[in-house]
Amino acid sequence: MTNISGSEPDVVTPCMKAWKMAQPPETDMKAHPDWSACLMQYVVDFPNAHPHWNAYTVSVIHLRPIEGSEYPIHLNFPEATHEFMIMALDPNHDVIINEDKQLVGGTLHLLRSLNFVHQVTTTDEGAIGALEYLMSMLGKCVSSPDSDYKSTNRQIIDGYLQMYNANLEAASADPK
Repeated sequence: MTNISGSEPDVVTPCMKAWKMAQPPETDMKAHPDWSACLMQYVVDFPNAHPHWNAYTVSVIHLRPIEGSEYPIHLNFPEATHEFMIMALDPNHDVIINEDKQLVGGTLHLLRSLNFVHQVTTTDEGAIGALEYLMSMLGKCVSSPDSDYKSTNRQIIDGYLQMYNANLEAASADPK
């Protein structure tokens, strides 16, 4: 199992611990411009999600072009603006998170294939809000980062964004 150590978690519930990661330093962003697409990322210890691994990364990225990126953007539909991902971490590698919420050692060792990938159309604020809502549902044990919960996680994100986008439309239509 993956041992996550270093700083204290930001979220502790009966079913998980989660560390909200900071953006990498500017020097790392210059070396890895793709990292700038990440709007928010958590490293999660969810011990009962799977019998063989316990750690995951839960994140959301924007799908805008990035100057200097060597990777093409893959859209599942033409209007996609953001992508949510849940990836299991390799149980043979520990994770150390420093007090600045940066990885010590610089990388997460991921298992393949991804547990969950979901593209949506929204704003950066909507995407961040949806990720925070998903994290709250994971923390309440309503869902799990395991791939068996793809449908539940999709419903959580889409339900949040349906309300968010409706409120956004209502606010823009309000003549005040």
